[in-house]
Amino acid sequence: MGLPEIIQTDRLVLRPFSPTDGPAVLAYSADPDWAEFQQTVSSTREEADGVVAQLVGREWESEPAWAITLSGRVVGVVNLVFSAEQRIALIGYGIHAEHRGVGLTEEAVRAVLGRAFSCYEQLVRVAANTDARNRRSTRLLERLGFTHEGTLRSGGVTAKGELVDGAIYGLLRSEWCAGAVE
Repeated sequence: MGLPEIIQTDRLVLRPFSPTDGPAVLAYSADPDWAEFQQTVSSTREEADGVVAQLVGREWESEPAWAITLSGRVVGVVNLVFSAEQRIALIGYGIHAEHRGVGLTEEAVRAVLGRAFSCYEQLVRVAANTDARNRRSTRLLERLGFTHEGTLRSGGVTAKGELVDGAIYGLLRSEWCAGAVE
């Protein structure tokens, strides 16, 4: 049993990306706040269409990627990359600036974590890597029960080409089961 393609929460529907999602991806990735902490940024429709093509072409069992939709409109992304036969996963996420600060990213990430831990009994750990300056992201991870495990000095490169410190976070199944409520 694998992860569902469609995940519904109180306010959101998470679904696989569609080839027609390029304009929505361009809308959120062209935002300067988004771009500040990303390694790559889509600044043209062609680049956004390329990102969408990569997301659509991913192998669902090992690299699922959901479009976060609100009222039918794509406003962000949540993705996982599994390794070691679904025992370890790396999670990534982001949302359009106009939807930040109202708990939508937390709602989407919480739903994906809940499904991942319930679908894969062998999943032991989920990791997240973020720009250490990105306080929104680090606070989100901490609210979700992740532990700051270290900082990789000059370990990341932004879309602008600057070297930045990377914050490494981890969440163990035992921690999720002890404190997380879907």
